[in-house]
Amino acid sequence: MLYNLLMKVSSPLISRLHALTDELITYETSRQANLKRLDELLPVCVLDEKYRDVVTLLEFKAMNLMGISLSEEALGVIQEGRYIQLLVIAPKQMTDKKSTNISLGYFGKAETVLKEQVANLTEFVLRWRYEKSFLNLNHYKTLIDKQSDKHE
Repeated sequence: MLYNLLMKVSSPLISRLHALTDELITYETSRQANLKRLDELLPVCVLDEKYRDVVTLLEFKAMNLMGISLSEEALGVIQEGRYIQLLVIAPKQMTDKKSTNISLGYFGKAETVLKEQVANLTEFVLRWRYEKSFLNLNHYKTLIDKQSDKHE
């Protein structure tokens, strides 16, 4: 009788645990595929001349693409009359403190850049931000843990 009661209570918990485990595996699989694709895009976007791996690029605080829209409504649409440039914001310890904005690449006037290059650059920035979001989650979890430790 006690066993039946425990099974009724624990069955939803076990189901929830399985669902969460499946979700974590899906996220990690997605993340690994994302990192692999970033590595593939590095030379395609001609970024491998300055940076040999994506890990180094993930040290930057932010990445933005000028001349190509990253908004949901106009994703990947060129902004006519503008120049396409890939910019990052470096942490203070990576710069001479004069400027934290660094250009990773200049690709020319938006109208002259090949559609395939526009698509590759857009994908690269989105995938970089996707991976960066995972790293930020880890960072904030560490901060929360440190804060919790102070109150114990």
